[in-house]
This record gives sequence, structure tokens and C-alpha cells, in this order.
Amino acid sequence: TLFEGFYRPMRAIVAAHDFAERKLKLPRREILESVLHLPVLKLPIRIYGDPESTIALTPIDFAASSIANLITSGCESRTYHIVPDKLPELHTVAEAICEVLGIEGYHVNLKHTRNPLDAFYNRLLRDFLPYLHDHPDYQTSVGSVCPPVDKEYIKRLIAYWRMNDESAKVAEPQEAI
Repeated sequence: TLFEGFYRPMRAIVAAHDFAERKLKLPRREILESVLHLPVLKLPIRIYGDPESTIALTPIDFAASSIANLITSGCESRTYHIVPDKLPELHTVAEAICEVLGIEGYHVNLKHTRNPLDAFYNRLLRDFLPYLHDHPDYQTSVGSVCPPVDKEYIKRLIAYWRMNDESAKVAEPQEAI
């Protein structure tokens, strides 16, 4: 399975945590989480964007079904935006990510900052940043019904990624020698 698109910001979050752990000379949190009951890790990282903007997260099965319906219905040569009827707001996506990854401190804001963690994270996502200010208005009636892309859906998506993408799996604790 190839995990791209929406999963790239997740990889950036994991990379930002790795960066902070190395800079602060902390042990890998993920290794200790299963043994110790650690408090939620709080990193003050500002994602440069409008918290009320919406993001067009589209489930692949909905997209495939919509494309198949358009092809079999003899659709005209037009451009279709295959997105959910109700797009999630950026702050909702950020909250879901934080809950699933067990972190705090990520927040969406339009102010620039000089925090090194902000700079690191936003540099990893510089080509995504223009999309984090939009309020797109799509016409989505393509004949398929999209499941709601809400906080619970996003949390399930991230949990699935963490369990199935080799680069996202949590490292197993090492036995003491």
C-alpha cells in the first residue's frame, strides 16, 4: 500500500517530534510509550494556515465510485471536483491528528513565527501551505454518496496509516542487555 497525499503531513509531524527529541537529547518517546504511562507530549508548533479553511480530503473508495459512475453514465467532457459535500475545517483535522498521535501543541494560525520547530515543520510542508488558506466551494453532486470526513473518520485514517505503513510503525522497545 502506498501512503501519500494526506499522509505526508503525518510524516512531517513524526519528523518534527524526532527532531525535537534529538535536539533535547530525549529518548525516543514511541519506544517508551508502551512501557511507561507518559503524559501527552506538547510541542509548540504553529502550522501556518487559516484554522477555519477547509481541506478537500476525499476517501479513495468514494473517488473511485464517483469516477466509475461518471464514466458509465456517459458524462460530458467537463471537469468534476470529486470531494465530500462537507469539507473538514483545518483545525478539526489538526485536533484529530493530535489525539491519535498523543501530542499537543500543534495549532493552525495565520501569524508567522521564528520558533525553530515551526520553521522545521512548515519547511517540510512548504508545497502544501498554499492549500491551508482556502475556503473552496465545490459542486460535488456526482451521483455518489461520500461518508462524512469528520474527526472520527480522520482518526481512523491515521490509526490505519500508523498500523500499515512501515515508515509510520512504532518501534518495539529493546530488551535491556
